[in-house]
Amino acid sequence: MARDGKRLATMGSDVKIWDPITGRQMQTWHWPPDWHVMAVAWSPDGKRLVSSSVQTFPGALKMWDAETERELHVWIGHIGPPYAVAWSPDGKWLATCGMDKLVKVWNAIAPDKEIQKLEGHTGLVLSVAWHPDENRVASAGDDGTVKLWNLSDATKTMSLGGHAGAVRSVAWSPDGQRLASAGADGIMVWDARSGTKNCSACEVIPT
Repeated sequence: MARDGKRLATMGSDVKIWDPITGRQMQTWHWPPDWHVMAVAWSPDGKRLVSSSVQTFPGALKMWDAETERELHVWIGHIGPPYAVAWSPDGKWLATCGMDKLVKVWNAIAPDKEIQKLEGHTGLVLSVAWHPDENRVASAGDDGTVKLWNLSDATKTMSLGGHAGAVRSVAWSPDGQRLASAGADGIMVWDARSGTKNCSACEVIPT
């Protein structure tokens, strides 16, 4: 959903833009027919949209002008599917993650090769989320961990383990003080400063 709440992007063999109030399809942005779109993300100002896709190898990212439907840039960056993409709050940077166990950071204003490559997961990286105010990202993977990264020096600041299996999604609270992570075993809420569980009775919330 775009931040203004007026457009919804869905993905499959292509990217479709919808009016979430009326249900009317507004736009369709095409990838080659044998490619599958894995993720979409609106820029904070709603003017651009990035989608990730994969055929076989490597995985690709496309940036679109949301008004004109013009393709602005294509990155070939991950080995295999880029599973998730997240914008920085100022719209200048992108974080992606994928099958190659990596988190990568890209310049969204002057697109080029990746700016940073963050290594630390031992399996597929399935989700990435940018802190709402700070230069930090969180990532989650099928190694059962959530990792926090400081992008100022490309260092891993914390590794949170508690899920019984793959962690499929991670999200920051609006104030950036807490993280929620989700896996097959449920949802955990974490204190983002101390790394301690910060949910009711410090237990997993069942899904």
